[in-house]
Amino acid sequence: MRNRLLIWCTVLIGVVLLPAAQADESWQLVRTVMLVRHGVRAPSQGSAKLDAFSARGWPAWPVAAGELTSHGYHDMVLLGQYLGLQYRTNGLLAAGDCQATSQVLVWSDNLDQRTRLSGQALLDGMLPGCAATARYAVPLTVPDLMFHPVQNRVCSLDAALVNRSVQDALARLTGMDMHPDKVGAALVKLGRLLHPEWSDARLQQWAAPGLQVSTGHDGYQLKLLPPYGEAATVSEIFSLEYGQGLPADQVAWGNAGSADALAGWMTLHNLKLAAVEQADYVAKRNGSMLARRILAELQNQPDTNSAAGYKLVILVGHDTNVANLAGMLNLYWHDRNQPDDIGPGTALVFDLLRNQSGQHLVRVRLIRQTADQLRWARKLDNGHPPLVSQLAVPGCQDEVDGLCTLPAFARLLTERIDPQCAGHANGV
Repeated sequence: MRNRLLIWCTVLIGVVLLPAAQADESWQLVRTVMLVRHGVRAPSQGSAKLDAFSARGWPAWPVAAGELTSHGYHDMVLLGQYLGLQYRTNGLLAAGDCQATSQVLVWSDNLDQRTRLSGQALLDGMLPGCAATARYAVPLTVPDLMFHPVQNRVCSLDAALVNRSVQDALARLTGMDMHPDKVGAALVKLGRLLHPEWSDARLQQWAAPGLQVSTGHDGYQLKLLPPYGEAATVSEIFSLEYGQGLPADQVAWGNAGSADALAGWMTLHNLKLAAVEQADYVAKRNGSMLARRILAELQNQPDTNSAAGYKLVILVGHDTNVANLAGMLNLYWHDRNQPDDIGPGTALVFDLLRNQSGQHLVRVRLIRQTADQLRWARKLDNGHPPLVSQLAVPGCQDEVDGLCTLPAFARLLTERIDPQCAGHANGV
């Protein structure tokens, strides 16, 4: 098919994905800042919207649309337990009882229950019984601009620049081992699953358009046009059904009962993140406020809500936030063991290390529970760790032992921050 969106494969583009690496014993972990996606939630669409996607009948969820489930909360507690173990073992956090409470800041997107509760779950796992509380902007009716600057009118999107950037992203993906026909086949397969009553001709017509993105009438909305918007949404719902632990016959109506089966559907959601949210222009417009906050934390610069001194800062947002920041740094990944590239609980981690020479270095890592760890709520420990990978930062002009020096990392990220979208302090 012509103008077909390109598949995001198991090769890496613009980044080297290294095995999880331990820093030299002479290095000291000084500070860590991470951006984490919330845990497993119910589909954010109401029943009417879901029925418009398909009349087959959708599984019931135990919470309202878009809310974190108790299963998702528990998964985030397990991640928090693992993080707490790691950071106490390597000396970043105090080892005794609740001494680390004052060393940790968890800051969540305030508008969504799923982000607020996910932040609290991380703390409940990391500091059990310590009465540690996740923080977020108040009142809840006033959005935290940092997580959605375009949607909240810090800056707008130019439709022509968005689509040009998306096409550039697709061209970059084309240079690797991409298979456009697989995306076409995935779309047709999804259409047949959603609408078994459709004829082959109607399925082909539905799947025919190429990828196009709308920015709304005023430039403050980012929306994939059909069929890709629907395909990305539905495939993500399948991932959530799997992660929630729904019976296999309810996950994609019995068509994604294993991680391998789920992977085929997730191509359509992963591509939305890689080709749109990680596209250079979109990533910079939507990610600059978060990038500025992360850099300030790494440099130990206090602002309104984060006084200097925290050793671990966790920002809890959405998969789009992780994709935006990754796009700003030209970080891309895919692992067959994790069908959803930015699944629930995915953490993009920035560790600040100091070597014997006194140099400060930035190590970038990716920490994710596997699809089956999420589904079965499996305990995480050194014997059963999540997926942990070290990411090389393309474009760093000053490296030591493969790690970017803090000044070089700061220059690189500052150059990629869009001043129009960096906003103001906004209490964050």
